[in-house]
Amino acid sequence: MDTLREIICEKRAYSYSPHTHDHNYSQLLFPLAGALDIQASEQHLTLQEGCFYIPPRQLHTYQAKNTNECLVVDIPLKFTESAHLSQQAAFIQWNSTWKAIRYLLLDGLQKSTDRGALEDLVRYVQHYLPKKQTFKSIDYLHANFNQELNIESLAKMENYHPAYFSAWFKQKTGYSPQSYVARIRLNKAKELLKESSYSITYIAHEVGYHSLSSFTKWFAKQEGVSPTQYRSILKTDK
Repeated sequence: MDTLREIICEKRAYSYSPHTHDHNYSQLLFPLAGALDIQASEQHLTLQEGCFYIPPRQLHTYQAKNTNECLVVDIPLKFTESAHLSQQAAFIQWNSTWKAIRYLLLDGLQKSTDRGALEDLVRYVQHYLPKKQTFKSIDYLHANFNQELNIESLAKMENYHPAYFSAWFKQKTGYSPQSYVARIRLNKAKELLKESSYSITYIAHEVGYHSLSSFTKWFAKQEGVSPTQYRSILKTDK
């Protein structure tokens, strides 16, 4: 289950051994000392200055080249889902704007800036992060995620033959159409479980499941707990 609910901004050191993982939140890396080998998407670089952006669920590998220290900002999904950010990791060129952003983040750490100020800064930073390309089929899925998936119709929107559409879609998003829709449905279900008092049956229908049992089994497989347990945990944590 995604447990990151607040922005984390802190200094970290990385291991000399290679480590591969992904996470359900965005991340910004600012090297402060030393160098870090990073491989993500189709990029493989040694990060010594600048900034590296890692989107949610992007598998990446890092390994320290020497003694190192990085300023790391972990950004929960709720701060980025409506920003239409790129779903590919990216090195961000160093310029005066990003130098100022790093300075403000470090200054906030030293002065223990209140969380509201940090959240405002992260929202500002999003204007300078790489944006994702927009495609008719992807926009359609976001607007109609609770409808039955039709590859032929989606392919037609992009002028692709259905036999090649899924490969094209995965190249653009990192996911198959089926997995992409499942992500949208899961995030919407979690949002409704957290923010509303709707019944589990109603939420199941809202995200495209006509069978409560099918929805419950699918949700539990994704999150490790049932929808009812998920809602209960959220209430307990408040």
